[in-house]
Amino acid sequence: MIAFQCPSCKAEIEVPDNYAGRSANCPTCNHKIRVPAHAVASDEGPPEEMDDPSTNVIRVEGRAYQVPPKFEGMLFAAAGVLALSPVALVLTGAYYQIYTPWGAAGLCGAAVALFGLLLLLPAHYSIRRSHGRKTGGKFALIILAAGVLLLVAFLCTALVAFATADRSSSVERLQRIAKALGEYAANNGGALPDSPETLVSQHYLPASTLTCPEAVGLRSGTPTYLYYDRRLDLRADKVPFDGDLIVFVDGIEHEAKGDKGITRVYFVIEIEGLRHPKGGIVRVDAAQLKDILKQQAQAVGRVLMERTNDKAAKPAPKSPGKP
Repeated sequence: MIAFQCPSCKAEIEVPDNYAGRSANCPTCNHKIRVPAHAVASDEGPPEEMDDPSTNVIRVEGRAYQVPPKFEGMLFAAAGVLALSPVALVLTGAYYQIYTPWGAAGLCGAAVALFGLLLLLPAHYSIRRSHGRKTGGKFALIILAAGVLLLVAFLCTALVAFATADRSSSVERLQRIAKALGEYAANNGGALPDSPETLVSQHYLPASTLTCPEAVGLRSGTPTYLYYDRRLDLRADKVPFDGDLIVFVDGIEHEAKGDKGITRVYFVIEIEGLRHPKGGIVRVDAAQLKDILKQQAQAVGRVLMERTNDKAAKPAPKSPGKP
């Protein structure tokens, strides 16, 4: 047994030999002490503690023993989780298939950062409870400051992404596409664009306009409107097309209320007779759309055939200087 006195309250303490050199709390005053290597005689005096609270330093038999406090490992876990939060933001924003991926990425990054901050609570409690046997308070403050900054930045990213998202309806987007088609045709001799992305690349429309807001699992800017018969143009000197030309079809079916109850419909952009760049949004029954597009394809084929025949029938221009 090892017998010694508490340096604070002078209480006589006796512990088993296997406690030699270990830290403990006085059972009388709860003062932190270190058990000496052997029993302390009365003339040797009790073990003394030095004034530095950041280290475990005691004097036994006139010699000083310093035991550095153990670093709290939970702080490394908190720092690691915070380091993963920007990775979670980038991966979610780059690969998550949703209309506002960066809004969801901001929330994901904020959630990971918040989890890292929560890990500081048990770490801080463990340091306080150790009474100097564990350290890491300064590192905990650094993690706390970095975590708060990351959390605010991620929440701002999510807020900006959701605030700037296009929340217009499918019909409103088709109206903007119809207007852009008329502007494109007016600036390009009546020709229709080669693809919907042409309207975006030439700054007639923002990319989000080409995505139906009701499409699930698609990122903003992914085209969902089907494009038909871009081989024709709107110029009046071309062979006229007998009937309205369906140019864009919404790729998503919609529910519409009518006299017969709720029906499934598609919204389409029609251009009247190819001679007037007037875009009209028309509602077409989903069951009839396939037949309408088939008839249109046949009519367009006839127009293109007539155009080819007209070109072949025209005499070749004579070379200058020849009779």
